[in-house]
Amino acid sequence: MCSMFLPELSSFVAAMLFVVHPIHTEAVTGVVGRAETLSSVFFLAAFMLYTKASRSKKSTGWKYLIPSMMSIATAMLCKEQGITVAGVCAAYEIFVTQKVRLPEIKHVVKAAITAKSSYHLPWSSEATKRLLVLSATTLCLLLARLQIMGSQLPVFTRFDNPASVAPTPARQLTYHYLISVNLWLLLFPCNLCCDWTMGTIPLVESFVDPRNLSTIAAYTFFMALFITAYTTENRQQRVTILMVSRWQMAFLRIHSF
Repeated sequence: MCSMFLPELSSFVAAMLFVVHPIHTEAVTGVVGRAETLSSVFFLAAFMLYTKASRSKKSTGWKYLIPSMMSIATAMLCKEQGITVAGVCAAYEIFVTQKVRLPEIKHVVKAAITAKSSYHLPWSSEATKRLLVLSATTLCLLLARLQIMGSQLPVFTRFDNPASVAPTPARQLTYHYLISVNLWLLLFPCNLCCDWTMGTIPLVESFVDPRNLSTIAAYTFFMALFITAYTTENRQQRVTILMVSRWQMAFLRIHSF
């Protein structure tokens, strides 16, 4: 999959780093971690099938699109975060397949607001069909998930997730701090754990906690990537956008607010 975005040597190095990265041990040291592994398998399968469906400009690619939607559903059934692959597929369709640039989106929004001029994006009707199917599938899966849960959001205990029952602003500060923790584990996986419960990571209870600097650094990093994606107009932009979308989807926390 790396070869779709990077040169041969770079894609090989990236694939090898993914294979040998120590952080993957967290998903296999405990039996419950098999949900992570299964969800990842179907996550990647859904994305790769979608890329094949979007290759043809004259066809919707139903042969690959339908299995991709089924893989999205299976990834979500393995673990809820699996549904975030739908956002990655949408980003791939818009910025890679259709080659839409971020400045062009700005012009479209400006034209829609002012109604003084029209700006047309390079777009195909087949892409619209794929995105409609993707959106409908995602919506149906979310509604099904809510129905199964009795139209309620997940309820965590203090034992499972102390931050979920913490008061404001400790709850929000801790959830945002976890983004920097995950980024640090990717770069320096020295302290790994198969079960991040029971207050493994102490709560960030105030704005003066020095760990907030890590949160600011993480968001600054994401902002730098976004600026890079906005200012460049080549293949690097599309790769950067996909990378940002993948990370943001992975670190999505519904209970942050």
